[in-house]
Amino acid sequence: MIDTSTKSHPCPNRGGGFFYFFRQGWPKGNKEQPYGCFETLYYLLLLIILTQETENMSMKYIRTYKVIYSNTILPKNETLNKGVGRGQFASILEDNGIDLAASYATAPVKYGVKTRNKSKHAKISVIKHRGRPATRYTHTVCSYDKDVATEIINELCMSGLFGKGNFWCDVEDIVVDEEYWRSINGEYVMARDLSFLGDIEYNRHNMALVFYPEELDGEPITVTCQIKDQPTTQWSSFKKLNTLAFTVTWDSKTVQRKEAIEEYLVQFPLSIIAHYQAKFEKILAESEMGEYPPEFFDNVEIDCHFDAISESRSECTPDIINQVREAKNAKKKEMVE
Repeated sequence: MIDTSTKSHPCPNRGGGFFYFFRQGWPKGNKEQPYGCFETLYYLLLLIILTQETENMSMKYIRTYKVIYSNTILPKNETLNKGVGRGQFASILEDNGIDLAASYATAPVKYGVKTRNKSKHAKISVIKHRGRPATRYTHTVCSYDKDVATEIINELCMSGLFGKGNFWCDVEDIVVDEEYWRSINGEYVMARDLSFLGDIEYNRHNMALVFYPEELDGEPITVTCQIKDQPTTQWSSFKKLNTLAFTVTWDSKTVQRKEAIEEYLVQFPLSIIAHYQAKFEKILAESEMGEYPPEFFDNVEIDCHFDAISESRSECTPDIINQVREAKNAKKKEMVE
């Protein structure tokens, strides 16, 4: 027969009560004692604690959506697929209302044809004054060596090495300019005209769009777009510009259900992603930088995945730290021996 007295069975709804359990500890010995009330209480407390921690745990939900074209978006000409072609393409994007920047937090730069100094030289002439000045000697040096060369030649003029007469040195700077396409600085893109968003409220932080849906109580949804490189092969160092990548981030105060994640990471930015991709492909098709048949835009690889990052953090327990310390000391001892 099972003993239901207070002494042998300190259950909360009997004489011992809840505080007796914590004062006396977990009952031991008799396997016939009904410990179910304590197990239920223990797991109930554990469930409450875990539920509270889960509800208070902030999460970052990230959706990455990549459109990978079958080939580089620039012509196969190797020169065009490097600095020149990329700079020209950046200028075309800019002319069509698409800005580029190094990161989502920086402002865009201006592209197009620029002018720079291709070379700088100095032409040094030794001139003899006799009636009419006559050039006896000419030497061209790099602009960095101009001062030293001029000083040396002046000394030679005064030394009489060039013969009898009055010699002096004349210096003429020669600068050769060239035009070039400013190269792409970064990979983040932003549409200058955002009227397609309609009545949706948003904030633009340089190259990122930030939304605050009313039902999310201040939790932001951030959308960014990039033009990215992909290696031509697994081990190749040569990369081709062929990927349009979108990142949608939801900074949530709590853990969310699958339905809510799909609503705000898939359905909410759907029209934004579609607009960017359609505009990008239209600009590319009309750029005259190469031939882009319909299958170039249709036969694409899609890489779409979700990540959930917990904002909570737990510290290492002392025993873990001690294990590392002991292992380190053991290794040091081995090295000494």
